[in-house]
Amino acid sequence: ALANLATQLRVRKGRFEASLLRASLYGGAAKGRVLAVLGASGVDLRLQAGLERINLGQAASDMPDFGRLSGAGNLQLALEGVGGSWEDMLASFNGKAGLVLRQGEIGGVAFADLLRRIERNPALALRDWRQGKTAFESAVLQANVAGGVATLFDSQMAGTAFRVALSGQASLPGRWLDFAALLSPPGGSPRVPFVLRGPLDA
Repeated sequence: ALANLATQLRVRKGRFEASLLRASLYGGAAKGRVLAVLGASGVDLRLQAGLERINLGQAASDMPDFGRLSGAGNLQLALEGVGGSWEDMLASFNGKAGLVLRQGEIGGVAFADLLRRIERNPALALRDWRQGKTAFESAVLQANVAGGVATLFDSQMAGTAFRVALSGQASLPGRWLDFAALLSPPGGSPRVPFVLRGPLDA
């Protein structure tokens, strides 16, 4: 999937630096930098990455975890941590991450249909609700990372007939999610709360 690569690599005693200056990736562009310095507390690691106009539909063939998600996306990532093992480093990560998707689709839930069912028959609205798919105009995930925990802020998904506000935290070393979502139509009522809690693998 990578093409038109421009890279840079520097290795010195106790220091490793690799930069992806430019690359074409899944219809978009990618760049990034990894800096690792060996110190008394282990490896001091700094990561920076940027993806622009990536087509997630194309990426799904290589990354099955994104198989239910499509759209054109931008990703910005800046993390730094230190540790003697990968687990220690994950638990020390601090930084920021942001993802913006446009004109996409998410599988496994039909938000607009769920709102219509709630208006018609609230008692039966949640029966078999984890089916179908939702087309969205925009999806924004923004997170501050401190001590290996990512905390969402100003995160939401919006379509022509719905809006979902997201909040919560994710543990990077524990691969654990604890998110809350609030689904509503553009007018704001009814408001349907959801909780997404558990291991990322599930």
